[in-house]
Amino acid sequence: TAELRGTIRTFEPEVREKVIARFHEVVNGIAASTGCQAFIEMQALTPAVINDPVVALKAAAALAVDLPDLKIETTFKSMVSEDMAYYLQKVPGVFFMIGSANPARGLAFGHHHPRFDFDEAALPIASAVVASAAIQALQQP
Repeated sequence: TAELRGTIRTFEPEVREKVIARFHEVVNGIAASTGCQAFIEMQALTPAVINDPVVALKAAAALAVDLPDLKIETTFKSMVSEDMAYYLQKVPGVFFMIGSANPARGLAFGHHHPRFDFDEAALPIASAVVASAAIQALQQP
């Protein structure tokens, strides 16, 4: 008997469906080819976080005006598992991350590292980003 655990994450729902189907095929095929049985138990957790492109462009435009020195990375992709995915399925929106690492202060560990901490100096910037994007969203239809 062996038990394996893991996570399957994708950027697009259609790709997720293909990956899960292929996962079942491969696991069951290997089990059958070796005279074993496989039992697969999957729990559907959070879906992919998919930003609405129109809302994302509006937020970026607002930040370019209100916070022109802010560095905005628009090509970063993350397989973050985040409840915001459910909201974005119902209401067009944007999920963004605010960098808070500060290597000069020894604050450069990843989120799941036991020494993770963040630089609170990022909080005023984060507040300004959220406020700017919200004001922009409320001003334009």
